[in-house]
Amino acid sequence: MVTDPKFQPGSLVRDNHSRVGKVVGSPLRVEIDSKPVEVVTVDFWGAEVKRPENWLNLLASDSPEALLVDSPEALVPWAEEAPLKLVALALSVGGGSGKVAEIRAKLDGRVLETGKWENWWKKQPPQMRKHPEYFKVAKVGRDSEYSLLSYYDSVPVTSALRSASAKDRKGATSADWGKWLQSDAHDLAPGRFPPKAAVDALAKWPGRDIDRVLDNAVRGAKRFLASEKRPPKQAAGAWMDAVSQAAARRRELDSSQSVATLDSQTSQLLAQLAHIAGRDNMVRVLADAFVAPEGYAEELEELRQSLSDAQTCHARELENRQQSHAAEMESLRQSHAAELTELRQAQDAELQRERQEQERLRQQVRERNAELAANREESRLEVRQDMLLAVGEVMRSVFRQNGSGELAGDVAAGLALALRAGRAEPLGIPGEAVEFDPELHQPERGVPDRGQVRVVAPGVIYRGGIHGDRVLLKAQVKHEAD
Repeated sequence: MVTDPKFQPGSLVRDNHSRVGKVVGSPLRVEIDSKPVEVVTVDFWGAEVKRPENWLNLLASDSPEALLVDSPEALVPWAEEAPLKLVALALSVGGGSGKVAEIRAKLDGRVLETGKWENWWKKQPPQMRKHPEYFKVAKVGRDSEYSLLSYYDSVPVTSALRSASAKDRKGATSADWGKWLQSDAHDLAPGRFPPKAAVDALAKWPGRDIDRVLDNAVRGAKRFLASEKRPPKQAAGAWMDAVSQAAARRRELDSSQSVATLDSQTSQLLAQLAHIAGRDNMVRVLADAFVAPEGYAEELEELRQSLSDAQTCHARELENRQQSHAAEMESLRQSHAAELTELRQAQDAELQRERQEQERLRQQVRERNAELAANREESRLEVRQDMLLAVGEVMRSVFRQNGSGELAGDVAAGLALALRAGRAEPLGIPGEAVEFDPELHQPERGVPDRGQVRVVAPGVIYRGGIHGDRVLLKAQVKHEAD
């Protein structure tokens, strides 16, 4: 395989995913499964990716895609005259879909003056939602993703925008598909994919407009791939059959068309559709599409080999991406596990601190409650103390004046009831011999050092306080010898 000189540094190209980028570095020949493959490094808006040459198409320097990359100032009028077409172009060069930040990176400060993006962009999503035939808006997390459902050049300027709904394209007949295939208005296909009857009709299509039919089939298939994130096999197979049948019919009607020309227009698209429909169909479909007379067997085999190499390269790249993704996920898992452990430890420590603080507060409440109870008890005692002392003095006076007679005993019993009502009781029994205690007894004369004394008149003792029993009035005693 000879290196194609057109893929030189600075060349603008479109890959098999419709992304537009600039070639950086010279093409390199590498071996994949012992087969030489020409690989080109392409800068897709800051991301350098290696692509087989047969996955790339060279862009004309004056095409809108090329202008957006190299000369965005040439597209400034589009911002006012055809804003949706400009958005479609930005999506197209990025592969057909993108988020706001990706669209902004291609337009802000390049086609739009710096500082005008916010006001300009906020007008576009509402208009895009009004035209589902061109745009699809999907919510992805907190962001929105915008997809282009047609070629950017099919999106008209603002004054010519149509509001046709996707509903209008349901229930199309084979006749509707036939009209669409030979039309030159770049309208949307009448359905999601062509029916078998419409595909079979391509085998006997008249020769006068077969080029237009093939172009429309290719355009419809690309629109289908751009509008489906996960294209179904049946639909991909139908478009694959339509493109291959139209290509075969064109080949049959015009033997002057070379395999190389047909390859550049359809091989990548057919390979992509065949891959979606099932790998086993790939070579059969290409053979049917490019049936060549004698003399073209070598070119056909080279095409098959080229597609096989591209498929292998794509599989390798996909495997590398999966391995890289798996490594990143494992790294994130380990990082998150460590962070989760630290978080749990911090939460446990915080919980322990909170428990200690709660216990400290409970202790403070208990101490405060005890203090309040003591204060209440003191307050009650202060209120009762004068009354209890007065009762005690009366009792003492009665016993001193009447001795231990019957009258004294009756009065004392009544006074004792009055004391108990105030949580107090008489201290000592008149005439009782006890051991002298200076804390409980008040002698009539000098205080004896020790020995027996006899109670002359009872005192008053307060029972059951927080601080224990309290003597309010000591019992009067006299020495046993007196």
